[in-house]
Amino acid sequence: MLNRSEMMDEDEESLLSQRGLERRRGRSGLDRPGHYNSYSVAPVFASAAAMGQTFIRVEFAPNGYLPPHRHRRASEIIYILEGTMEVGFVTSYPAYKYYSKVLNKGDAIMIPFGLVHTVRNVASEKCVITVSFKSQNPGFIYMPDSVFTAKPAINSTYLAGAFKLDEKTVKDLQTKMWYI
Repeated sequence: MLNRSEMMDEDEESLLSQRGLERRRGRSGLDRPGHYNSYSVAPVFASAAAMGQTFIRVEFAPNGYLPPHRHRRASEIIYILEGTMEVGFVTSYPAYKYYSKVLNKGDAIMIPFGLVHTVRNVASEKCVITVSFKSQNPGFIYMPDSVFTAKPAINSTYLAGAFKLDEKTVKDLQTKMWYI
């Protein structure tokens, strides 16, 4: 019989695997970062699946960031443990207003459910945050990943028009490694 710390749904296991992370059994692992990725971010996931919550500890290298993204199934609360971070979100149609704030140690912000948002370290030293999601599977949709690495590829002529870019630039973006 598995205890709660050993339970994990297939989506969560797949997400961890795709991100090059490993489940730390027993302890939450929130006390230490995982491996840095291409965005200079080291996330560690801990799920309380039976409670409908996900917690993440994230360590950002200087100038580290996450690409614009959203969570389709959860709002999130970001708490700054160490360092300085700029966090922002974009309101929905028709305003598309961007709100951002520089947060310091001890500050917190709530990102509303489903909104595209940005997170970046604006300091010359690392920044450590914890994130709480009101879902055991909040869904991570990274904008560049979802558009430029779709399989099969989205038509480059269409993307060029949609993003007001030349087709050569779109084709170049489609060849890049976007994954976190």
